Amino acid sequence: MKKLIFFLFLTPLVFISFAAAAPKIILQQKVPKIPTAFLLFSDHPEVLYQNGLLFSAGIIPLRPVRLNYYHQDGKGQPERMLLVYLENLHSIPAVISYIKASPPSSDSIMETGHKATRQFLEKYSAKLQKIANIPPLHIKVLSKRILKQNQLDTGFIQIQELKGSPLLLVVESQKLNQPVQRTYVKQYSNDPHAKGGYTLPHLFFSAAYRIGDPEEIVSLGDLPLPNLLPGKPLKGCYGMIWEGRIQIFNPYSSTKTVSFWFEPRGGSATGTFFLNHKLFTFHYTAPYQKKMIETFRLKPESCKTIHFLSMPEGGSSYPVDFLIRGEN
Repeated sequence: MKKLIFFLFLTPLVFISFAAAAPKIILQQKVPKIPTAFLLFSDHPEVLYQNGLLFSAGIIPLRPVRLNYYHQDGKGQPERMLLVYLENLHSIPAVISYIKASPPSSDSIMETGHKATRQFLEKYSAKLQKIANIPPLHIKVLSKRILKQNQLDTGFIQIQELKGSPLLLVVESQKLNQPVQRTYVKQYSNDPHAKGGYTLPHLFFSAAYRIGDPEEIVSLGDLPLPNLLPGKPLKGCYGMIWEGRIQIFNPYSSTKTVSFWFEPRGGSATGTFFLNHKLFTFHYTAPYQKKMIETFRLKPESCKTIHFLSMPEGGSSYPVDFLIRGEN
């Protein structure tokens, strides 16, 4: 068994001028294909015992971001509202495109994180983007959930502003039927959970495997991300898409089989994978328990390219291993 060495291709930031073409693009509801620039993560404090602002960040045109929020109501706490919204503080309208995955809040922590990841990857793969207008001095609510004690609310929202002045993205907790509290929730230095901005929202890799060689391993989520803001690094790469191209070679004169496996490392985990655009999901899996994802048959002396897509799941212990095994 050996670790697979693979190459990373970091998506470059792209600056494009749409001075004359922007109105036409908006009217036709077409979205320019621009790589996501930042991963925004809101998980501090993870368990809520007070209300107020949890996270805020600015959104500017043609610099897409992906938000992953993850907050749980504390034990013995009253019901509270968790809101995610965009605020247009300017006198001109704004237009956005967005992809949202927001399953119902639940006290089943691992399953809620699993559902959020699956929803997002399905919509992301299918390019199910929505277009929304935000009038001047208005708010666009993206998610609104009532949290009961011990319940978790988590989700993903990928946002691209297509037109307008900068917008304010906010995650906040408030009492039911009460005004918003405009002060930040207290931060705790001993809380291991992270919040902030990170510059690697999408990791591309390329790998190769020759049937007959020892099994290979790609570790997912094993890349702590430094924080652009004052705060902790993001361990586990939660909210970051892992996308790869895996080339398989059969050097034999007979048909051979290659199999792909999912194995949590050090803690229980769930998993969501797309292999050649086919969905595979795994619920609770104990550490070091191997589960087969898929098998492929290769003709003699032939190659096959596998497209891979996955994302670390909230509520699970990442990293996990993705294993490649060939039939001798």
